[in-house]
Amino acid sequence: RREFAAMKFVLYTLFGSVFLVASALALYFYGRSLGVDPSTIFMFDTLRSIVGLGDLAPMAQILIFLGFFIAFAVKLPVVPFHTWLPDAHVEAPTPISMLLAGILLKMGAYGMFRFCFEMMPAAAQALAPYIGLLAVINIVYTAGVALVQEDMKKLIAYSSVSHMGFVLLGLAALNAVGFNAAIFVMVSHGLVSAALFMCVGTLYRRTHSRMIQDYGGVGKKTPMIFYFFMLMSLSSLGLPMLVSFAGESLVFYGAFLSTAFANIPMGNGMALPLSIQTVTVLSAIGVILGAAYMLWLLKRVFFGDLNPSCAKLTD
Repeated sequence: RREFAAMKFVLYTLFGSVFLVASALALYFYGRSLGVDPSTIFMFDTLRSIVGLGDLAPMAQILIFLGFFIAFAVKLPVVPFHTWLPDAHVEAPTPISMLLAGILLKMGAYGMFRFCFEMMPAAAQALAPYIGLLAVINIVYTAGVALVQEDMKKLIAYSSVSHMGFVLLGLAALNAVGFNAAIFVMVSHGLVSAALFMCVGTLYRRTHSRMIQDYGGVGKKTPMIFYFFMLMSLSSLGLPMLVSFAGESLVFYGAFLSTAFANIPMGNGMALPLSIQTVTVLSAIGVILGAAYMLWLLKRVFFGDLNPSCAKLTD
């Protein structure tokens, strides 16, 4: 289904790009109305000054923020704009899956940092509760979906979406610790997720199957692959002393220190009594689910009785 996956990716990206261009044009014409030199209007320093020094109405700033946010939410990806990623990962060859996980998803987070939070802090403050809610949905929902996958690549793809939710949580904290932690998670996830896709690729080249049920006891035949797969899996689930633990624990620390929001506005004067600290505790469920699906994956692929179809595997 590679044509389907490719077309889905193009359409999702096109959808996001429409909002990106709309927000960029809004800033352009607003800058022109302030008399800013058109040749320098798209420099980051100029854009910051346009928003910071001009009299941009709060609602206009929020709308421009949302335009940029939706565009980069497709790339991150954020639920519900995430469904292109599992299809793309499953159909892509191993090197492309590694590039998707290690590079492309980080473009979404980087764009949020530079366009949304750096240029429009007032809008970020207003929307932080909703971004925090999206973060907990991203982390817990996609971790639950990963738990029931039978395709190794699809499982790691959903785990990627879940881990990128920690980047959103760091952003929602709106403090230096949260921002630095989010960047650390971007780096750690880029290393670990790409390595996991490489590990799946090494098995796929030997068996031409990504289905977990086609494996079993493989660790007896491929101890080196097993060791590297286990190391990356333990890092992915956040084992202390490994890189993902450092990033995710810093995100939690930054969120607990945050004063970004004490409840989530729902309109008509009503609000959910969810502080960012409560959202952070709920996000911890994703860490538990992450340990469950990675350890269960290791157990079914590398431990137990040797599957006869894997008897001739080489390391």
